[in-house]
Amino acid sequence: MTRSQIAAILIMVVFVGSVSYVTNAFCTHFVFEERFADDEDMRGVLIRLRNFKDTNVTVRFVNDSDLMYRIEVDLYTFYFQLMLQTRLRFQEFTEPTYHDVSLRFQGVYEGYRARRLDITLGNRVNYDLSLRWSHSLNVSIVVDNGAKIADNEW
Repeated sequence: MTRSQIAAILIMVVFVGSVSYVTNAFCTHFVFEERFADDEDMRGVLIRLRNFKDTNVTVRFVNDSDLMYRIEVDLYTFYFQLMLQTRLRFQEFTEPTYHDVSLRFQGVYEGYRARRLDITLGNRVNYDLSLRWSHSLNVSIVVDNGAKIADNEW
C-alpha cells in the first residue's frame, strides 16, 4: 500500500467513527414516569398512544400502588426521525379525579416506527388505554398483580 492509500483509509476511519459518534449521541431511549402523591384521590388514568406503526408494544401491571405509569420508548435511530422531520410528543393533563397521558408521533409522516414501547402500570386505579391511528403493532398485555380494568380487578 502506498502512503496516499493509507492516508485515505485513515481519513475514512476517522470520518466514519465521528459520524457514528454524532448519530449515537442523540437520544433514542425515552422514559416517562409518574407516581401518585400520598394524598391523591385519583379514580383513573387514560393513556393515549397515537401514530405508532410497526412497533412492539408491551403493557404490564406491577404490584405497586404508588406507580401511576412508566412508559419507555426505544426509537430505531434519531437520524431517521430527523430525516422524516418527525418528533415524539408527550403531554399530560390532570383533572381532579382523572389523569390523561398522551404519547404520539407528530410530523411530516403521521406514523413512525419505534423499536419498542413498554408501558408499566401500577394497581391503584382503573386504566384506559387508547391506541389510535396506529397500525401493524405487536401488542402484548399481561393483566395480573391486582390490575384494575373497567372496574374489574385481576
